[in-house]
Amino acid sequence: SPHTIIVNGELFGGKYTHPNVPKSKQTFLLNGKPKSISAVQTDSFPQYSPNLHFYAFDIKYRLQEKDDAVTLTFDDATSIFERIPGLLYARPIIRGPLDKVTAFDVETFETTLPPLVGMGNFPLKGNWSEGLVVKHSKRGKIGWECKGPTIIKIKCVAFQEISTDRKQGPRVDQMETVRTASIAKTGHQLAEISTVIQDKEQLEAALHLLDHVTVNRLKNVVSKLGSDPFTSETMTPADLASLLAQDALKDFLKEADDNIVVKTTIATRR
Repeated sequence: SPHTIIVNGELFGGKYTHPNVPKSKQTFLLNGKPKSISAVQTDSFPQYSPNLHFYAFDIKYRLQEKDDAVTLTFDDATSIFERIPGLLYARPIIRGPLDKVTAFDVETFETTLPPLVGMGNFPLKGNWSEGLVVKHSKRGKIGWECKGPTIIKIKCVAFQEISTDRKQGPRVDQMETVRTASIAKTGHQLAEISTVIQDKEQLEAALHLLDHVTVNRLKNVVSKLGSDPFTSETMTPADLASLLAQDALKDFLKEADDNIVVKTTIATRR
């Protein structure tokens, strides 16, 4: 058995400015006196929870005290994390070749963490994620030789640490060229829907709703509009996507219980 097991992770939370969510104040005892714990996130976004939480992202171990720490692969660590009730841990947002992953649309990606900590019924508009941490799936695999970086950070422009220091010269996003080429090759990529919707029943319903979004339905929506909105360029891709979503939702709700009332805006994912 291992001599040492290390679970790497981080604290997050402490701020959630929703009118229906009360503020929270957590304390700890220091020399018998209560001390307040500061919020981790204090900016306008992203916000996760009024309380502090721990989020695990990998596991290391040592067989002997003097051995170097060995990192488990992402899948091996996940197989352990998922057996621990109540543990928050990193879940894959997107998987695939590097071209696909680097084409992920970080600019319109809202954080998926609030529903995991009880904030699912209190969404915040524009609660953008900072970006993605990309790891090679074989990172930590015994016998696998690394031929390049195994961890890459892809940040939303709003969070990029870029300056125009006169002494250093302008610093640019080194991933921009890579991402531009990937997007040109594969198109913008989106998060796996199972990472956005955690509830099993809601996920099943969402997947069934997506079955109503078809090429034939799009053609019917376009035919109803006629050519004028497109020749005059008054119809944007986002407008068309919204009309398609509304049409699909209308038929989807015909299959639902008559007592169900939906009061929500439609969010489209391009």
